[in-house]
Amino acid sequence: SCEREIWRVEETTIEEAEAFWEGLRPEPVDILEPDLVTDELVGLLDLPTATATQRADGVAAYGSKGANLATLYQRIDEELQLKGFLVPMAAYSEFMTQNGWQTEFDGEMTWLSFQETIDYWLSDELFLNDTPTRRASLVSLTEAMLEGSVSLDLMSAIGEQVVAVWGDDTTMVRFRSSSNAEDSLYFSGAGLYESARGCVADQFDDDDVGPSLCDSSKDDENRVEDALKIVWASLWSNSAYEEREWYGIDHSLAAMGVLVNSRSKGELVNIVAFSGDPVEDDDRTLINAQDGDYDVV
Repeated sequence: SCEREIWRVEETTIEEAEAFWEGLRPEPVDILEPDLVTDELVGLLDLPTATATQRADGVAAYGSKGANLATLYQRIDEELQLKGFLVPMAAYSEFMTQNGWQTEFDGEMTWLSFQETIDYWLSDELFLNDTPTRRASLVSLTEAMLEGSVSLDLMSAIGEQVVAVWGDDTTMVRFRSSSNAEDSLYFSGAGLYESARGCVADQFDDDDVGPSLCDSSKDDENRVEDALKIVWASLWSNSAYEEREWYGIDHSLAAMGVLVNSRSKGELVNIVAFSGDPVEDDDRTLINAQDGDYDVV
C-alpha cells in the first residue's frame, strides 16, 4: 500500500491477490469467428467494404488490419495510398493443419498438427495454469512453425500477385500481421505480432544465398515463405497469448491473415493517427509520432 510519503509491503493471500488482479482486468473482448473458407488473394481496392456486413466479412476472412486499410483506401485520394493486397486466413489455417511435429499428448510422444496442438493445449490444465510450462510450450511451437512448409500453390499465387501489383518480382514488399485479434476498438494489439520483408525473386531463384535480389544491401535472402511463417508464428508468441488472455479473448477463434503492401525504406518516423481521441472520447484528431523505426508507436 502507498500513501503520500509512506509505502508498506504487507503479506497477502493468493485469494486476495487474485481478487485484486481480477478487479484490474478489462471487460472480455469478443472477436469475430474467422472465415477459413475464403481462399483468394484480394487487392485492397477490390475488397467489398460498402456495408457493415461486408466490412465484418472482410475482417473475418482477411483480418482487421487488412480489412480496415482496404476500407480507408477506398475512401481517400489515390496519392495517399500504398499498393497492396491481402492473404486470407484460410492460408494460415491450411499451414497449421498440414504442418506439425512430435509432441507429448496424454503422456506419450505423438505427431500432431500445429492446429491439433493448439486445440489440445487450450483444454489442458497444465498449459492453462502453469506460466513456465505455457511459455516454454509456445516458444517451442513458434520455433517449429518457422521450420514448416508453405504450399507452393500459395507462394506462386503471391508471386503472381506481386508482379501484377508492382510490375516485377524484385520489389521488396512488407508482409504484415492482419489477425482478427488486433486493431479493434477495444483491443489494439499494438506490437504483439510480427512483420517481415519478402522478395519473390529470392523465393524462386536457384539458391538460398544472399544478397537479396530485391535489395543488395541485405546480405541474406528474404524469401516469401519465411516472411509468411514469421507473421503466422507471431500469433502464438508468449506475449501475444498473454495479452489476449488478459483481455479475455477466446484463443480458439484467433487466426492470422496477412497484409502485403509497399515497403517504406529508410523510415524516419512512425506515426499513428486517430480520427477521434481514444482517451478523452471526443472528436479531436490525435496524432502520436515517434522519431526513428521503433516497432510500436
